[in-house]
Amino acid sequence: MNKKIKNSLLILALAVLTPVCMFAAIYTYDAIVTIGTPTITILHTAPEQVPPINKEMVVVGTVTFSESGNLNSMDFTYTLQGSSAVTESVTNIVPISATSYKFVKAIEIEQTSGNISYLFSVSGQLSGMSVSTATALYVTTVTATTSQNVDPANPVPVILESGNQTAGNTSIVFVNGSFTGDQNIIITQLDPNNPPSFTGVAGKAAETDYFVALYLIEPEGLVVDPKATLTLYYGDVSSSKLFMKYRDPDTGKWITITDNVVIDTNMKTISARIGRLGYYAVSTQGVTPDNDYRPLKRVVIMGQDTFKFENMNDGDKLKIFNINGKKIREITSRGGYADGFEWDGRKDGGDWAESGTYIYQLKIQGKGKLISGTIAFVK
Repeated sequence: MNKKIKNSLLILALAVLTPVCMFAAIYTYDAIVTIGTPTITILHTAPEQVPPINKEMVVVGTVTFSESGNLNSMDFTYTLQGSSAVTESVTNIVPISATSYKFVKAIEIEQTSGNISYLFSVSGQLSGMSVSTATALYVTTVTATTSQNVDPANPVPVILESGNQTAGNTSIVFVNGSFTGDQNIIITQLDPNNPPSFTGVAGKAAETDYFVALYLIEPEGLVVDPKATLTLYYGDVSSSKLFMKYRDPDTGKWITITDNVVIDTNMKTISARIGRLGYYAVSTQGVTPDNDYRPLKRVVIMGQDTFKFENMNDGDKLKIFNINGKKIREITSRGGYADGFEWDGRKDGGDWAESGTYIYQLKIQGKGKLISGTIAFVK
């Protein structure tokens, strides 16, 4: 091949390859890949019902970002039946991680029936982008009653929501075979400030003045054996002592329940085992079980601790006897003991008692019997 032809082929090759190389040079470094879009997720458990007597709805939930960012605002828009929509800021927001927040929103209600519709909306800043979202529209029913058909062979709990998701609910839990045949169990929350007209017991009309919660569990009078566990929501009560009471339909008397009573101040509930359905109340007055008066410590060393007798009031009486039955100490008022009746081991004259076993005897106003037991004092 002569030199002229070679030069022509070389020029032709350069003419073909040069645009390809330029194309590669232009587009190799210009590609952009989008991995994802920042998102915000709002989650909460929607209440199915809100009792009007509690006059509140409290909802708890979480807001989660797909990556670290800033939550700019959160709003709660609700509509009471027959009213216009209201939008309020959610201010009770607490971070629980780099990307998640817990929120609590409470509103006061005055309506006694109907529905409440509501939704949440959130806006934030993620990856330099403004992102916002909103939940669907939820609807909850304002009602003080719930019902559930219960099969005694496979019983399910019957629950009346309190409307406060930071606290507990009113419920009744049955054991297999508690009754015969399917039963439609109904829980109705009543207004303790306006109870039904109960009759049948002279001098007991004012007892309902101490009720802070009142419920009717139907069918009234249904015997439950084995016993069921009843939990009552009592709401915001400042009393240091609460009791569950049952109204005996045969006598009209309100009876203090003492079987497995548990008070949960965080959940604002009181629970107990019950053997019959009917009217139940949470009261600030009642009959304290005997064991609640007994001292927690049964052995005390001189000068290191004292025997504490809780739940006693001025007018009650504490007596201490030695093993031979001789009374060595008597306390009939709180005296200098701000937390209740205490015995530090001293006799009435001020001298220390000898080491040994002693018998305590409690006389409580309103109780028709003495409460007694033994304790040991070590000198």
